[in-house]
Amino acid sequence: MIDNQPPPTHARKAMRISGTAVFAAIAIASLAGCAPTDNSEGCTYNEQGLSYGSAVNALPGCDTPDLIQTEATNGNIGYVYEKDLAGYVPKDPSEAAKANQINSAGYTVTVFESDGVTPIGEFFVGGAPPSPTAP
Repeated sequence: MIDNQPPPTHARKAMRISGTAVFAAIAIASLAGCAPTDNSEGCTYNEQGLSYGSAVNALPGCDTPDLIQTEATNGNIGYVYEKDLAGYVPKDPSEAAKANQINSAGYTVTVFESDGVTPIGEFFVGGAPPSPTAP
């Protein structure tokens, strides 16, 4: 092949495909809610060792982060504890009716900064959200 000539058609096509694959991999990684860091699990962790990010785009090794990104009722973007989204879990069959009543009515959980400590709002889970109170 002469240096000034373009590569053969099949080589150009392979370069386009590999370039597209690299671009797609970068785009997917940048959109993932649990962005990779320098740890082996591929999740973002806070100083308390809790993973945080979106549950929608979680990466392998971080299927459901400890802290899940959400929007608080006051409009702040923060994180709720994954365990708080499970609702009231009955300890035995006699509490099943109570759990059903609480969970179907809905409940409020605290929204935190990514540190999992600093509260910045509330998030309503299940049921119909409470009506805003008039000033």
